Amino acid sequence: MNGRPRAVAVALATLLAIGGCGGRGAPSASAEAHLTGTVVYRERMALPPGGRVEVRLEDVTQVGAPAEEIASQTIATDGKQVPIAFEIHYPLKSIEPTHRYGVRASIVSADGELLFTSAEHKAVFTDGGTQRDIEIEVQRAGVTPPAEPGAPADDARDSGTPPPRGTWRLAAIRRPGAAEQAVAADPRYTIALADGKVSGLADCNRYTGGYEQSAPGKLKVLPMAATLMACPGESLAPEFLRALGSATGYELRADRLLLSYGDGGVLAFVRDEPAARLERRTDAPTLASAGAQPVLSLTCSASGARYQ
Repeated sequence: MNGRPRAVAVALATLLAIGGCGGRGAPSASAEAHLTGTVVYRERMALPPGGRVEVRLEDVTQVGAPAEEIASQTIATDGKQVPIAFEIHYPLKSIEPTHRYGVRASIVSADGELLFTSAEHKAVFTDGGTQRDIEIEVQRAGVTPPAEPGAPADDARDSGTPPPRGTWRLAAIRRPGAAEQAVAADPRYTIALADGKVSGLADCNRYTGGYEQSAPGKLKVLPMAATLMACPGESLAPEFLRALGSATGYELRADRLLLSYGDGGVLAFVRDEPAARLERRTDAPTLASAGAQPVLSLTCSASGARYQ
């Protein structure tokens, strides 16, 4: 055994001695180990009182799929400033030698506003031993991450905090009060946000509209128009469009764009260049030629939920 599997296997063997052992072979159900480190940021600003730091250990083996949370820790800042120390305890039985793992962090204010978040996962279990003194650097929420090599420069990137550019594909949906549910890559549900305009695909239909951003991490989608083609099979298009119309905020968390909507719902997107090429197809129906119709968004009234 060599390479990465060997490194993780050695890490597991080391952690067994720390977290306890249920005899020879696989770790017992109660065996635990821990990761330690600090959360930092480079901006010269103080954290407001009453905030909290959230650190998560996740399985990131499947590229393009939602990361699976293994363990997490929430730390009240209580007036402390960065670096903020963390210690995540996790069950050894949840670590697979052939999987990839990473940690990420976010900082939120007392009223729940996202202030800072990780730009990417920090890899762990890669050095053959217990993970200590891990430094997770977070950035201001809503700030577009550095462009990928070869991508055109965005001169206006530092002048504000717009939502991240590019085309994003819906990878999962978490309905209010329910668990996250994965969404297949076909049919596609995509979103592109740029210069106050929102557009994308909803299965076999296209939509367009505008958005407003009152503060970093906040997002309000303005009335949209969409084509009304009959998509084959079961389609999430109506639900997807209503959720977009009810969007309240966004978060760039590692490789995912999270759009919150309604009362606790979340649409999770991953970057999707194939979808961008599909939207540029010359044979795709235009909104005008296909007969665009307004999209109703979910809102609240004294008598309960209604559409507007």
